[in-house]
Formats: sequence, structure tokens, C-alpha cells
Amino acid sequence: MYFVLLTKICFLKMKKISLLFFCALAANSLFGQANVNYTNATFEVVKKINQGVSQTDLSEIKGSAYFSENFYPGKVSKGAQTSDQVYFLRYNGYNDEIEMADAATALSATEALVKNKNIACQFNGESYLYLIYNDKEGKQNEGYLIPQHLGKMYKVYTRKYKKLTEGREAKTSLEQDIPPRFVDQEETLLQMGDNAPQVIKIKYKNILALLSGEALTKATAEKGKFKKMKTVDELVALVKQIE
Repeated sequence: MYFVLLTKICFLKMKKISLLFFCALAANSLFGQANVNYTNATFEVVKKINQGVSQTDLSEIKGSAYFSENFYPGKVSKGAQTSDQVYFLRYNGYNDEIEMADAATALSATEALVKNKNIACQFNGESYLYLIYNDKEGKQNEGYLIPQHLGKMYKVYTRKYKKLTEGREAKTSLEQDIPPRFVDQEETLLQMGDNAPQVIKIKYKNILALLSGEALTKATAEKGKFKKMKTVDELVALVKQIE
């Protein structure tokens, strides 16, 4: 009799444990489904910066690592998805990094966009794409490019960055020390077909040297208009003529 009673008690306990396990599993399943309801804002685009890294003393450097130190409201996209969330962004031209903050009034950032060719952003009237490109020496590099024209065959980009120049100590008492400083730099890139964007100098003869076939014929016919071209806008206008 005692054995039968003990068996029933154990059976009831096992049923209770099974029921609790089932409830926990069901709750976990429902919770998981709620979190798997991915919206445009859920994809991973952010990384931590300045974590455990000694900071360079910028007080002795003239100028800024930023073209604008303000944070601007912007959008972030990953592939074909655009986040519904508004991010506050600015571009660090020295580190080639899109920094992020919680508000436009922030003075610094501890997060930045992940550098990935599938992740892009738009803020302050400009778009930033992280792409592989060829520098002025023909070497492959990667970084943020700002599209100026995205045609079917030809694309034009600009690359803005900050170069840190070394300082120089005065050699005599009549001279003054020259502090290190950030210098604004800008490059123009032309992409033809599926080739990587190439840093170029905006000169009519340089553009002709890159073209062939019908595109070369069309560009040659526009010599009078573009012979003295120097600006990105003029390059875009020429590209539109030959597309």
C-alpha cells in the first residue's frame, strides 16, 4: 500500500514538473517569436569604439578631425532594408568612421557604424557608402565614398578625409614652433562598369584616356565644352553625355 501511494506521489510530481517545463518552453517560444519579429531597426549596424584604447592627445593638434563636429539626424540602411530608427551621425575624417550618438547635442561618441559594403547611411544632405576602390597609385583600398552620380555604366564619387601633418620645432629663437594639424583632403573617383572606383584627376585628357568605343567618340565630340573641366559637377555632366 505504501509503495503504491509513493508511486502515485512520484507520478504526480513528474506530471507537475512536465507541466512546468512545457509552460516554460511555451513562454520561451512566444518570447522568442516576439523578438524574431524583425523590423528594419533590428539589424546589427553598430560597433563600440574607444573601448580600452588610449586616446591621442588632440589638444596640441591644430584643426579638427571632423568636417563638422555636430551630430546630424540620419538614416542607416543594410542591403535593401532601411532602418526606421533615427540615428545621430557625424563623419570622422581622420579615422574614416561614421560616429553615432544618442542626441544631436552630444559632444562625443562611443559607437560607430560597422564598416561593411552592405551598410550605408545618409545625413546632412550626403550619403556614405563603404566601398573597395583603387587609390591614385592604383593600389586597392577601402573606405567611405560619397556618391555624386550613380548611372548604369558610370558612377562618380568623392572621398573626403583629414590628413594629419607633422609639427616642427623652431630651430632658432626667431622662429615659432609649427604644431601638427589636420588638413582637409578631397579626391574624385570614377567607376566604369563593374570595375572598382578609381581615384582620378579631373582633366579632360585623363578622362579620354580611360574611355573607348562609342563613349570615347561621344566624349571627343564634347571637347569644346569640357576641355577645361576641373570640377566634379563638370565630370558628372560629361558622364551623363556619354552614357
